[in-house]
Amino acid sequence: MMLWMMCPGAEEPLQLSGRIVITAGVEFSDELRNSSSKQFKSLAFDLQQLVSEAFTFSDLLRFYKFCQVQHFSPGSVVVTFDLWFSQLIDMKEVEQQLKAGLQITGGGALVIDINNIQIT
Repeated sequence: MMLWMMCPGAEEPLQLSGRIVITAGVEFSDELRNSSSKQFKSLAFDLQQLVSEAFTFSDLLRFYKFCQVQHFSPGSVVVTFDLWFSQLIDMKEVEQQLKAGLQITGGGALVIDINNIQIT
């Protein structure tokens, strides 16, 4: 678990939740239900890196802090994750910027349904 280190005068980070659907490149398995499994950790790491890379192409880069995968569920592979920003950011703006960044970065071996990204 990542902890946010506070600096004097710094604001508490804003946490948003998100959902991405991976349609190809990985299949759902019981291993992905277990956050201690090697498969969970590997896919979570890849997704967190992919999301972070996507934000490097966005106007939100200076506010983006990190992404943490919470769990995977069936339905292709549905990924639920949390995003942290250094200040209040509009959810629709985060969603649009993430979609745009993922279109630029591709996804490597993972195929992500860009039209099925949700930020809440």
